[in-house]
Amino acid sequence: MLTRSNSVVISAGLMMLISEPARGEWTPPATGFIYTVIAIVLLATIIALITVAQRLSSSANWSLADALSEETDLTVSDANNMPYTVNAVVIKKTELRASSSRVIAFVGMIAILLMFVGFGAFILWGFAITGELPPGASSVVQYLLGGMTLFAPYIVNKFASMFAAK
Repeated sequence: MLTRSNSVVISAGLMMLISEPARGEWTPPATGFIYTVIAIVLLATIIALITVAQRLSSSANWSLADALSEETDLTVSDANNMPYTVNAVVIKKTELRASSSRVIAFVGMIAILLMFVGFGAFILWGFAITGELPPGASSVVQYLLGGMTLFAPYIVNKFASMFAAK
């Protein structure tokens, strides 16, 4: 089991292996080492996602369907399909209903996560080879920020619900 002190020592060792030599000239590490580091990062990401999914699915009081649903007030009807009233007040009950905006946000989040990890692997590769961030890294940031527009329907829905009459 890795302790905090062990991980600090390992991190320091890795940094020494890929750090810039004293003579001021960048010497890229061996290609196999670069592949290994990127593979470890990608594998750790996959393991983390699988672990979260397993923990959530084993929980008795959590479900993805409920997480992607919104509470909706429904009118309680009697046997004749007429609204049930008590003292002239219509009775309502709260029920979870599927939310398309939450599904859009969920799918968008997965897409952005995959792009983030993919571009991150290429940026790690470029950094390992040249010792500097690749010149297009800032364009990737703009691209990923633009991808956040996938969340626009969800954000608009939440913003509108704040001002809805209750």
